[in-house]
Amino acid sequence: TAEEAPFSIDFRGFLAQVLRTANALNALGMQPDEVVAYVLPNLPETHYVIWGGEAAGIVAAVNPMLEPGQIADILNACKTRYLVTLGPFPGTDLWDKALRYAPTVQGLRGIVQVNLAAYAQPGWQPAHPDTKVGDIPVYDLHALMAEQPGDRLASGREIAPGDIASYFHTGGTTGLPKIAPHTHGNEVYMAWAMAACIGTREGDVF
Repeated sequence: TAEEAPFSIDFRGFLAQVLRTANALNALGMQPDEVVAYVLPNLPETHYVIWGGEAAGIVAAVNPMLEPGQIADILNACKTRYLVTLGPFPGTDLWDKALRYAPTVQGLRGIVQVNLAAYAQPGWQPAHPDTKVGDIPVYDLHALMAEQPGDRLASGREIAPGDIASYFHTGGTTGLPKIAPHTHGNEVYMAWAMAACIGTREGDVF
């Protein structure tokens, strides 16, 4: 509600969380040409995964409203190696969906849960976390991040403008969704162009 205290983070803190996420994914074994997909609602952690995932490898965005079979098709098309999604939480079915589609994703090496306890009503405790889905290990995002530095990209990766940053799927209104790749140069240009066209200034709120 409007009366509740908002979650706030400054740019320095945000960058630290992005770096921790990138370092966590690299520590799991993710390579620059591999894909981490996220099936998440709009959360602070979603943005850590988007930008941290792009620093570690390639991020694939997947609409959480899709059915399990559609999600599996997209994850397989992207050759997804790591999946980030919500852990069990009242009012959401994303973990239940993951239990259905994750075992059908070929080559999936790990599932990373986002625990919403920090945003829940006082006293709520998450269910005991799963450690595996079939043969796929399950990790906790916050626990992985807590083990990593937030002041540097531990891999030392140098990102080229032509490197693939992300895959976004089309809406699928005229057939099966198509996978559209974005390069790092493309995303930097889009950020610059948006600021140039809109006239964004420090302190503006969108």
